[in-house]
Amino acid sequence: MRLGAAEARRIRRVFTASAGTNIPVYAVGGCVRDAMLGRAARDLDLVVDGDVLRLARVLRSASGGRFESFGRFGTVRFLWPDGGRIDLARARTERYPSPAALPVVRPAGFDEDLKRRDFTVNAMARKLVTGGFGPLIDPFEGAKDLRGKRLRALHSNSFCDDPTRLFRGARYAGRLGLTPEPKTASWIKAGKRFASLLSRERLRQELWRLLEERDPAPAFRRVKAWGIADAIFPNFSYRASTTLNPIVRLGYCAVKLDGKGAAFVKSLPFAKDVSRPIIEAMRLLDAERAPTGRPDAVVLKIVRGARPRLKPSALKPAFLSGADLKKAGLAPGPEFAKILEAAARAQWRGKITSRGGALKWLGRHL
Repeated sequence: MRLGAAEARRIRRVFTASAGTNIPVYAVGGCVRDAMLGRAARDLDLVVDGDVLRLARVLRSASGGRFESFGRFGTVRFLWPDGGRIDLARARTERYPSPAALPVVRPAGFDEDLKRRDFTVNAMARKLVTGGFGPLIDPFEGAKDLRGKRLRALHSNSFCDDPTRLFRGARYAGRLGLTPEPKTASWIKAGKRFASLLSRERLRQELWRLLEERDPAPAFRRVKAWGIADAIFPNFSYRASTTLNPIVRLGYCAVKLDGKGAAFVKSLPFAKDVSRPIIEAMRLLDAERAPTGRPDAVVLKIVRGARPRLKPSALKPAFLSGADLKKAGLAPGPEFAKILEAAARAQWRGKITSRGGALKWLGRHL
């Protein structure tokens, strides 16, 4: 695996703790898959086949770091003294009480942990050993599917149990150029109805991960083709663009919803730093007038992407102010506000492009 020097040192320390406690640790999933493709791993997922808290305590004693435990899923987040972190997940099995419900989990052996995963290409592992990682563990022939560009789910209830796998599958298929094999394709078709049962929080997470892809367009094409786009929002679609900013990408999606963009963004519990610039851009586009203040860079990108023919002056703070009208002898009142509004709209349409032009416009309209 392609690891940086700091990450490699940390893995060696985890192995030392593993060997000292006789608690096996495995690298699992995406990091193994990406290594087979010659890609740098986005995340290093480690699964502990045994007492994860005991392993973390030994690691803390040896390294001087600290850890926090997330009890529901048996996960420990270890924080290294240098500021790095690594997640250690207890090997487990899962039972889903109803479609789209969060699973009931219990500790299990490592073999059972691999069986609970989503796709064969993510159900491969390598054990931590002296000097790095051991041979490939591949009970479901994920390597063969990876070479054959096949997306294969592990069982027929996969998308019923956890419909987020539909969106994850679209993401992997888009990124890696995978095509669902016939059984998986039929399970996707049967399971798409469960996507609408997901909470808005879980849908938000899956949408954001899609938007974070280097090129989200191939994944979103699968989302549309598989019939799960409406679970995100009715008539949702992705607009391809060159921007790499997921907030701007989300804003473009909102713009495409023809007046329902603000409702779409508000329906998903995004943090304010995500939703605010999109809502502000929606208001500007709806108002079709020059702003009163200077919009931030993200707002400007969304608006310019939605209205590429707008002149740069359209998005500058309104050139004409109340002070100008007072200087011209007008008293505040209905006509006063009407002139300011008309000037701001004229600036949006490109009829006013400068401060001097605004004053000339005012002279003609007095």
